[in-house]
Amino acid sequence: MNKKKAGAVFAVLLTCGLIAQAFAQGQEPKFNSNADDMTKIGNLLEEFRQDIIRKDGNALKKLMLHPNVLFHSIDNQESVDNARKLNAQFDGIGPSALDGFVTLLATSKDKLEERFQDVEIRQDGDLGLVTFNYEFVINDKIHHSGLEHWQVRKIDGQWKILSVTWTKHTVTTDLRRGNPQPSEAATFRDCSNGCPEMVVVPQGKFTMGAPPGEEGNLPAPYSGHSVPQHLVTIRHRFAIAKFDVTRDEYAQFAAETHRPDPDSCTTVNASGTGFIATNGNWHSPGFPQTGRDPVVCAGWDDAQAYVSWLSAKTGHVYRLPTEAEWEYAARAGTTTARYFSDNPAEICRHTNVGDLDYGEQHPGDSGVNLACRDGYAFTSPVGSFPPNQFGLYDMLGDVMNWTEDCWNANYSGAPIDGAAWLTGDSSRRVVHGGSWDMDLRAVRSAMRRGLPTSLRNTTLGFRVARTL
Repeated sequence: MNKKKAGAVFAVLLTCGLIAQAFAQGQEPKFNSNADDMTKIGNLLEEFRQDIIRKDGNALKKLMLHPNVLFHSIDNQESVDNARKLNAQFDGIGPSALDGFVTLLATSKDKLEERFQDVEIRQDGDLGLVTFNYEFVINDKIHHSGLEHWQVRKIDGQWKILSVTWTKHTVTTDLRRGNPQPSEAATFRDCSNGCPEMVVVPQGKFTMGAPPGEEGNLPAPYSGHSVPQHLVTIRHRFAIAKFDVTRDEYAQFAAETHRPDPDSCTTVNASGTGFIATNGNWHSPGFPQTGRDPVVCAGWDDAQAYVSWLSAKTGHVYRLPTEAEWEYAARAGTTTARYFSDNPAEICRHTNVGDLDYGEQHPGDSGVNLACRDGYAFTSPVGSFPPNQFGLYDMLGDVMNWTEDCWNANYSGAPIDGAAWLTGDSSRRVVHGGSWDMDLRAVRSAMRRGLPTSLRNTTLGFRVARTL
């Protein structure tokens, strides 16, 4: 769990004297923890869980300090403001969702369970803070998951729950398949001035790489690198940008950091048969763009500078997604080559790739999809096509995305926990996603290439990620 984030939330929502003050200042407060009290708080958490399994709402209410505790979902700014108001008069006055939850337990005929992960307990004297990731499970399916915060207090030697607040990420998952399928993604921005909109990605597992036969007769740069297939389990919580970084967003970074313009950028030649070097750059790539088009002519080194700037701007650690995170987010629970139709005639409804519009501008490219038009000969504004099942746009097509990982020619020895693979050729990094000029055979969730970190190209862009 991100302690800095948890600290910020507690500083807003909880009134804990010096503890809240330390969190508000971004410091790690010192706690005089007692082993016996820490155990009792852990037991309180387990009693809460068992009461849900038993559907014993009355027993659950007895765990609360009083019957009208703050029991509130923090899903948006309005909810945060309401929680602040309730906390300001935190004496049992004000509305509570507890009664509704107790009613659910009493009336539900379903099998209910709440599962806790990454539990962190902090205790000092008669006050305690508990944070954990949770999954609320109905009939062996995850109804929703999120991050939960408790404030607990010791009264007459007994620990009681003083407040329960949570941030919910709506997810439906069949645990027997282990295949997450969010119905409505939770999103956020860390600032209102230039910060990208982020989508919270649920934890889960997936098979990474291309199955036998998918790569067919692809040329060498695109084949033989996405094997062997292997199971990857994403246990950590992370968010990834809903869109590729746009030209306007990159312009703000360049202006605030006084970043000099690059002096070269490669682009597709006029016939579409190869690439040529030009004196173009991110704001003059050689074709028209809007401020909402993805930034191009940005190398891996440029992307690293951008995430460093964004981290300093927000106080949160932004980064490029790992290769496994990227593919997991792109697949969004699918196991097919693409998260949309494989019918060439329907591809143009879903993404911007090498099609008839592109082919008319690049007549020598033999890999053009002649079955449809997507309306764009070059890049398209982000969000021009439908999102995938995780609510992410343009994961395939428009521009390829840089990832954090070093280049390795195949997946032998690759991490299986979603972490970045930081051994291998560090001068080359992995790109995923396909682009506006690409042959459909290469526009696949499993497609990967290794490109020099200094390369700037009109088919290359990036999106950011953040661990939660």
